Amino acid sequence: MTALDPATLLGTLVLEGARIVVLGYDAEARDHALALRRAGNLVVISVPRETAAWTRAYGDGFVVGSPCSVIGNADVVVVRSAEDTVLWRQCEERIAAGALVVFACARALHSGRCARSGMDVVLVTNIDDPRVGCRIAVHRDVSRRALLRAVAYARAAYGDAQMRSTSVADEAELEHASVRDRMASLLALTVQRPVIEPEKVHHNAWNADEEVEPADIDDAGWFHAMLNRRGTP
Repeated sequence: MTALDPATLLGTLVLEGARIVVLGYDAEARDHALALRRAGNLVVISVPRETAAWTRAYGDGFVVGSPCSVIGNADVVVVRSAEDTVLWRQCEERIAAGALVVFACARALHSGRCARSGMDVVLVTNIDDPRVGCRIAVHRDVSRRALLRAVAYARAAYGDAQMRSTSVADEAELEHASVRDRMASLLALTVQRPVIEPEKVHHNAWNADEEVEPADIDDAGWFHAMLNRRGTP
């Protein structure tokens, strides 16, 4: 990975005045949405109706709508987590050609789930701590300006934090390695204790002070089910 200097790309490049649709509204998506709004963008939160996420987003002062109703005229669509790819698949065909799609989950891109043509698709993901900065990769460059657009988005979301270039393949491998490490921890616990209550798995497999993300829970559930089917003692 190499450092990106936004000043060398296009002066004081910052995304401003864009209509941005953020799919999902977990804690990280909320931080992104607030930062993008502070940068001068119109941010719309797209979540299913009658959910806690809808209530939280509305309480934070955002325009909120169901995915298919708000995504059609978006300049930028943000897919923050693996779970949000479900929402993405529901409304992908409604996204206007020329839009920028920003993923934060490399696995979704590397597996080919983002198949629609006619849009710039980039990866913008955290460097460990989002306050430190981010890594940027271009997955599809239709406009020939995808990198500039990604940097503009990153500067709006992260401010003047450092940026580094990466690739979708490298980031996907890092994500898979993280899942493998977590699953190895679960396997060790499963061998030692055949019956483990879900909340104890989460407590023992991760540090007590580490926030458990929904993606981790889904991966853990899948792995535990696989072991049960195979008859692992």
